[in-house]
Amino acid sequence: MLRNNIVRLIYLFAVLIIVFFAVYALLHSKIFADDLGGGNKIDLNFSGSLGKKTVETIINGNVGKIQVSQSLFSSCSTNLTGFQREAKIQGLLDFSPKMKAVEVAGIAGVHAENRQYFTVDGNSCPHPVAFVKNGIVSYNIYSDEPHFMVQDQNGDGFIDVASEYRNYDLDPILDGVRDIYLFAPGSQNLIFKSSENFKYDQTNENQ
Repeated sequence: MLRNNIVRLIYLFAVLIIVFFAVYALLHSKIFADDLGGGNKIDLNFSGSLGKKTVETIINGNVGKIQVSQSLFSSCSTNLTGFQREAKIQGLLDFSPKMKAVEVAGIAGVHAENRQYFTVDGNSCPHPVAFVKNGIVSYNIYSDEPHFMVQDQNGDGFIDVASEYRNYDLDPILDGVRDIYLFAPGSQNLIFKSSENFKYDQTNENQ
C-alpha cells in the first residue's frame, strides 16, 4: 500500500513539472511572440566566471530591452535607447583585454543606423557603455550614412568607435563628417576626441 502511494506521488509530481514547463513556455511565447521580429537571441561566450550566456533583444515599436540569462528561469535586463522596430545583437567586441561588450545595431529612421554597447557584470546584468561628448553623456550613437568604424583609432591597443554623417552644410552626396570616440580604460567609456571632414569615394558603390 505504501509503495503504491509513493509511486502515485512520484507520478503526480512528474505530471506537475511537465505542466509547469508547458505553461511557462506557452506564456513566454505568447507575451513575446510579436516582439521577437525586431530582436534576436544568441548565445555569447563572455569567458571567465560568466562563461556562456543567452543574450536577447526584445523590441516593440520604439521601446525595447536587452536581457541576459541568469538561470533557466531568471534574467536581468535594461532598456535599449534610440532604436525603431529593430535591434539585433551583432556579437561581442573586445574593447580591451578586460572588457567585452555586446554590440546591438538596428534602424533609426529611414536612412540611419543606431548602435549601443553593453558590458555584463558578475550578476549577468547588462550596462550600456557611455558616449561622452563635451560633457554630455549618451548611451547610443547613430550614423545617417550609415557607416561606423569600430577599430583602434590611435594605436593604443583599445577598440574605438567612429560614426559618419553626411555634411549638409556642404554637399551631402560628396561630403561627410566623422565623429571619433576613443575608449578610456579607466572609466570604460567612449570619450569624444574630434570631428573630421572627409570626401566620399564615388567609385565605391557602397558609399
